[in-house]
Formats: sequence, C-alpha cells, structure tokens
Amino acid sequence: MNYVNAHGGETAEPFRPRVHATMAYMFHRAQTTAGGFTLIEIIVVVGIIGLLTAVILTNMSAARANSRDKVRESDLAQIQLAVKLFQQNNPSNPEDGQICRDCTSEINTAVQQFIGVLEDPSHDGITYFYEFTGTEICANQMERDDAQYCVPAP
Repeated sequence: MNYVNAHGGETAEPFRPRVHATMAYMFHRAQTTAGGFTLIEIIVVVGIIGLLTAVILTNMSAARANSRDKVRESDLAQIQLAVKLFQQNNPSNPEDGQICRDCTSEINTAVQQFIGVLEDPSHDGITYFYEFTGTEICANQMERDDAQYCVPAP
C-alpha cells in the first residue's frame, strides 16, 4: 500500500510527525554536543591511577627488602658450609671475626677460599658483614626487623 506525502507524491510508509521530530532533535543534539570528557571525570581517573600506583610501589619495596633478607639467609648457609669445609681441612676451628669484602680475619679468608667474596644484596655502599663467634654465624642487620639473624656454627 502506498501513501501520499505532503507534496502529493507516493511513499512506502506514512508520515509520522512525532517520530520524525524526535529523530530530528536527536540528530541535531548529536551534532552540537562535544564528545570529550569533563574535567571532573579526568580528575577522578587521575586520582584512582595515583592511588593504585602508591599501593603497588609500597608493596614492591617490601618485597625487595624481603628478597634481600632471603639472600642474606642463603649467604649464612653458604658460610656454614665453608666453615665445615675449613674444619675438614684443618684440625681447629677458625678464629672468631667478621666476614666481609675487605676483612682480614682468618674466618674471612677461609670463607673466601671456599665460596668466594660475599656481596651485600642492597649495593648501597655500606660495609655489610657477617659475624662468626665460634658458636653461631650472624648477619649484622636484616631489613625486615633491623635485628641480627643467626644460625648455629657447625
């Protein structure tokens, strides 16, 4: 069925003024409205990103300190092995002393002979050392609780 339009011509569907006016309004509004974000939306997004970044960086620094402490604990186990090797090759225990890069104690020489030079994992230029007392081997400072961490000497 064909319909007659306002100019006398035939069309396939009838003219509906309300539907056509609504579509014309929506088309006009879409052309005149800016498609960007408001200032408030941008500030909220930047704030959320900043908050997430702060939380992640805090957790990462704690994880790094824990990993450096684990390296120090591993170094203590290596020192225990070096002392055992020293005891097998020598009739006596090594003297008490410090174990570090520039130390000159007998225990330091023994450790460097068997496992090499131990480096502090933080690489901050502070002279880090391990202490051998004959009964235990201690790391002088741990980052998690600023206390000594000791293992029994073999």
